Amino acid sequence: MNVTIPNKKFSGTIEVPESKSYAHRWLIAQALAGEHSKVICKNNSRDIVATIRCLEAISGRGPVIGREICYMDCDESATTYRLILPIAAALGKCCEFTLRGNLADRPMEPLFKALKVHGVRREDAESGKVRIAGRLTGGTFIIPGNISSQFVSGLLMAAPLLSINSTIYVQGPLESSGYVDMTLSVLEQCGIEVTTEVNPTAGSSKNDFSHIYKVKGNQQYHLPEKVVLERDWSQAAFWLAAGALRIGPMVCPGMNIDSLQKDHQIVDVLRSFGAEIDVFRKNDIYGNPVPNEDVITVMGGNLHGISVDVADIPDLVPVIALVACKAKGITIIRNAGRLKLKETDRLKTVRDALRALGADIREFKDGLIVTGLITDEAKKESEMAQKKGSKPKRIDYVLKGGKVNSYGDHRITMMCSIASSIAFTPVQIDNAESVTKSYPGFFEDLVNLQK
Repeated sequence: MNVTIPNKKFSGTIEVPESKSYAHRWLIAQALAGEHSKVICKNNSRDIVATIRCLEAISGRGPVIGREICYMDCDESATTYRLILPIAAALGKCCEFTLRGNLADRPMEPLFKALKVHGVRREDAESGKVRIAGRLTGGTFIIPGNISSQFVSGLLMAAPLLSINSTIYVQGPLESSGYVDMTLSVLEQCGIEVTTEVNPTAGSSKNDFSHIYKVKGNQQYHLPEKVVLERDWSQAAFWLAAGALRIGPMVCPGMNIDSLQKDHQIVDVLRSFGAEIDVFRKNDIYGNPVPNEDVITVMGGNLHGISVDVADIPDLVPVIALVACKAKGITIIRNAGRLKLKETDRLKTVRDALRALGADIREFKDGLIVTGLITDEAKKESEMAQKKGSKPKRIDYVLKGGKVNSYGDHRITMMCSIASSIAFTPVQIDNAESVTKSYPGFFEDLVNLQK
């Protein structure tokens, strides 16, 4: 599907979908607790549908191959695959996972190696499919921390189901640790006991363990009386960025500024760029903040380049790179090497997509360098304002626009769509259907917000 986005500004109020990361974890916890209707999730993205489909297969409500093999269609969802695979193994299920897109090429070997030590074998299967057999046993698991935090989360959710206690050792620094914190939060609310030891000085040596998780075996999942899913900061980031790029205002209500979702840091990142941001917190009668009722408003600003470490917020890189196109000076995005292992080599595809739209952007070993594009008109306005001692006007259009390939990556599609607000001409995006992976209603929301 190709779409053409007019070069208009975005403004208004947008209620973003529930957090995809939390939805995966709560839906899995609900299934393991034997519940079916406490987790109300309106997020109908392809990734969430894949998790629901696989959970139905595990429970026996989904399709089965023969009498013994559960059929698991993960679509392109790495989260579904990496979280549910060790859980299925802990339940002793023989499964065939269908992997679409580039999911079969994304790293899994460290997880399979850890599972093999504990009785789970990977069997031959046709291309695009993976079969496992055997029942996972407890004990000691060693997993690297620099490839995917989902390996750790999957083992943490599976370990309580095992017959003996387990200890999960994380080698080297744990990148994207916020996602593991989200997993631990869900486990705690479900009554699962996990003891955590953290060594913040751990280096990259094989013998350095940055995190040690001790999980008792034979535990039972029990859902709390009420489960409320937070809204998704990864999705909100695109709209908040739109507010920073143009005068806006752009408003996202129902957020949680104290969220364990690390992508809430988009607020601090945009502030660092110079965006004008207001965070309104609703308090109860005792003066305590009401959860999931924060209202975030972005009203633009005169942007300048920054240096930002994205090791814990890799999904924000497309947003940050786009905002940098409008920021005066140079922006350096560091510690983004793991983006090469996403749906696409996202360092390369962010670079190529923004460059196609006219950005001055370069890739280095583990990051991006973006030089903000200041138009001749903006330079003249800045010089005149400097002489008068006044504030320069915002000159909004800096990218040229035109045709761009999203490479089938949902975050590249959303980035290019928001880029239209600072482009001289409309932006035409190829493979735009990719947004259904995480945000099926994205284009509908976009049309409602364009002015």
